[in-house]
Amino acid sequence: MSLPCHSPLLSDIALKHAQHALDHAWADSTLSKYSSALNQFIIIFYDLEGIPHSLQIPTSEHLLCAFAASRISSIAGSTAESHIAAIKAWHIYNNAPWFSGSHLHYVLNGISTSPPPPLIVLPALLSLVLCCFCWTPISLTPTPSMSSVGL
Repeated sequence: MSLPCHSPLLSDIALKHAQHALDHAWADSTLSKYSSALNQFIIIFYDLEGIPHSLQIPTSEHLLCAFAASRISSIAGSTAESHIAAIKAWHIYNNAPWFSGSHLHYVLNGISTSPPPPLIVLPALLSLVLCCFCWTPISLTPTPSMSSVGL
């Protein structure tokens, strides 16, 4: 539960109502997108970088910047911003401090203004090259079978 389980100022029913409201603060479609971003952050980024899971939450601005910039040439700036928004929502839900500032702002800006990812990735390019070498030109001279179909 993200809200304090016990509070001398609030009744249990008030805490339950607040938790219920927080549980429904995001649309299901948003939660689905955020879940994917959090999986990339927690499972992929932390594991690839060898970062201890004890540093997941609260996340330092330094780690937020590193995560956002880790795929600078493979995602759009708006996607990086959405991933950071997912991490922020996770912090809010878990009542954890959120450490972002001007450094993260400028990293996200740099991602947004960097060249877009290439449209043709290496495997597709290799397939295209192989097709070109294996392709034989088709004759455009009408054959009897072509004229019978109106060509």
